[in-house]
Amino acid sequence: MGKRTAKQKVYFVRFGWNTAIRLLGTGLVAIFAFAATASGKSLEKWFLMSRHGECAQIATLQRKVSDLPAIEDPVSFSRYMRARGYTVIEQDLELPGVGAIQIEVVELSLNPIFVTEPVCNNYLEHE
Repeated sequence: MGKRTAKQKVYFVRFGWNTAIRLLGTGLVAIFAFAATASGKSLEKWFLMSRHGECAQIATLQRKVSDLPAIEDPVSFSRYMRARGYTVIEQDLELPGVGAIQIEVVELSLNPIFVTEPVCNNYLEHE
């Protein structure tokens, strides 16, 4: 290869940085998407399911756990309860095409079932 002219050098630097930024951005998006899916379907909207099949907002757990912060998914709930020193048992209920996880908090005799929005489309409890 011969020497580059000043114009070729400027084009190369611009093209090189633009490409690097695009590739880096794509890589970061892929990493964040993988991390979100690996953390237990955290991108989906979660609800609580009652014994009779109705769904309610997760915030209704505050009736049982008064100091519960804003929880949006079962992973957050499980982490919070463990951090408070409770024994937590998680069980994936493996329903086809939807997320369903039962989390037992042994000391409180609490067994909420978290389900994703497709399960609740017709059964949302209106508050």
